[in-house]
Formats: sequence, structure tokens, C-alpha cells
Amino acid sequence: LVGSWDDWLTFHPFHFSDGPVLAAEVDVPPGAPVEFQVLRDNDWNQRFFPEADGSIRLGGSHDAHGKNWQQQVPLGPPKKLHVAWDPTGGGRLEHCLEEPSNVALARRYALAGSWDGWTSHTAFVHSEEQLGTYVAAVEVPSSLEIQFQVVCLGGEFDERIFPSETGEILGPSGDSFGRNWRLPAPTQPQMLWVYWSPVGKRRLSVFLDHVGAEPHLPVQSKVSARR
Repeated sequence: LVGSWDDWLTFHPFHFSDGPVLAAEVDVPPGAPVEFQVLRDNDWNQRFFPEADGSIRLGGSHDAHGKNWQQQVPLGPPKKLHVAWDPTGGGRLEHCLEEPSNVALARRYALAGSWDGWTSHTAFVHSEEQLGTYVAAVEVPSSLEIQFQVVCLGGEFDERIFPSETGEILGPSGDSFGRNWRLPAPTQPQMLWVYWSPVGKRRLSVFLDHVGAEPHLPVQSKVSARR
């Protein structure tokens, strides 16, 4: 990963994140847009860059010049640019801004979802079992696919946490429409437990249990992410 934040001087390596997905992150200055490309083997003549139609192309410096991914960085606390890329086939590249731990932990979060037509918010509370983790629980009806997002409360805009098509966690952002975590419809009413860890390598874990069950430590369930 190389970009405008340091005048295209430093190469930031990608690492495997989930299956074929590669991830990289870098500190970026607030208050200005940044632009970036992906290089293979740190070679300026092997650049991956976006075309106008959204496709990703590999080419040399002549073809790639000025064709960059862009990310607007708002004023405020320092941010990390997180880039996730699946290089297999016509793989999609996703990018978002992440926050310092003190900012992420100071925010209030809530759960919103399909069980009531996205009409209400269920507040997350700090987990007593795991430091830096929040938990929310809501009763969900039978025979209805479960879809949900994490809402950031108290901000100027309706910003949300949501999954990318490659399974990475994106946000806070307003660009979340239709980008939901999903679970199959239960056969009877259930309690949906969602555990959200907003710092470091952000994690979201879910499970279903019978109505009235006591909270458990988070267990990863089969949750999908698609539009």
C-alpha cells in the first residue's frame, strides 16, 4: 500500500486477514483527502489501480498515473486508513477509516435491525466478562431473516458499523444502506446476542438462544455479510 499521506514514499505491506483477503493499515492526517494504490513487489511498474467503471487493473506507471483510490479524512482525532482487498478473480477492494481506542470506547453504540423494521435502537452496554467489549440483546421473531447493523449514537450524522462483501468490518460511515450482517430466520422466537469489540482488530460475534436465557461469553455464529 502506498499513498499521498507521505508523498508516496513508504510501502506498507499487506497481511492475510480472512481467507484470501489481504489487509493493510496506515496512519493518515486529518482534514484532507488521501489517495493510494497497491503495488506488487514494491514495483512502480506493477500497480493495481481503479478504472472509471470500478474495475481493478494491473498496469505500469504510464497507465496508472493519476488513477487512485480516494478516502476523505475529516477533521478531528488522528485516523487509521484500513484497506481490505481480495486479489483473487475480479476481487473487490474496500477501504475505511478506523479510530484510536479512546475515541472508539468513548462512543455509545446501539443495535438496529429487521426484527422491528429498523424502527428502534437497542443500546449496547459494557460486557462484565470482557474488557473493551459491548453487548446487546434483543428478542427476534420466528420465520424472518435476521439483518442488523451497529449504530453510532450521539454523532452529528447517522453513522453505522457494517460488513463489507469480503467480511471486513467497515465504518463508522453513512454509506451503509443494505450492507447488513445476516442470520437465517429462526424457527421460533429467540434472543439475539451481539458482542461488539471496537478496538484493535475489530470483532463482532453473535449467537441465538431461547427467550429469557442468561448472557454467555461471545461465540461466533454463522453470520453472513451481503447487500
